Amino acid sequence: MRKAFWLAALLMVLPPAAWSSSVVSLAFPEVVESAELVFEGRVESVESRQTGPRRIHTFVRFRVLDVVKGDHADGSLELRFLGGSVNGRRMRVTDMRLPEVGETGIYFVESMDRPLVHPLVGWSQGHFRVEPDAGGEQRVFTADRRPVAGRDVEPGRGAAAPEPSDHEMTARGLNVMALNVPEAAMTASEFKALVRESMTRDASQPEVTP
Repeated sequence: MRKAFWLAALLMVLPPAAWSSSVVSLAFPEVVESAELVFEGRVESVESRQTGPRRIHTFVRFRVLDVVKGDHADGSLELRFLGGSVNGRRMRVTDMRLPEVGETGIYFVESMDRPLVHPLVGWSQGHFRVEPDAGGEQRVFTADRRPVAGRDVEPGRGAAAPEPSDHEMTARGLNVMALNVPEAAMTASEFKALVRESMTRDASQPEVTP
């Protein structure tokens, strides 16, 4: 069975049924399949706003550099994350990591329409940073800056999730290095090709009729 990690909004009294959420460990093909939009972008601004009497959201605006999956013709995109700080009032969601101003990354958006606590698939599992190595090559890292070296031995869907570590959750089926060796990470082009390969593989799977 998948192992779910329950996270709750803290530091403000909110209806728990409305704001509690669960994050499930996913295999990388599941992250790709679950995303309505996958894009490479650069964070232009991060702004928290009061969105209700006891509700704060943080709005992250991106410059869209490349669309890998889905349709998005506009050159910019804004995503909304629950939590933030406005006029000394703070609302915090545990284990939430937001993209930072100036960050470039590849982002897997779960839904463009539904209001979610975190708009990225599997939270940190759908958040990858793109940073240059010493030679200027753009390479891919997890949200907490571990090099993504490629595809690992791919577990079957529904396989048991690994025990939590000191790191944020990363999609299963990716070879993520514990040591910081940027030159060992996939290039952004290689990573996007891996996403497209996963999309093609899913599309070629025959439908199973019960």
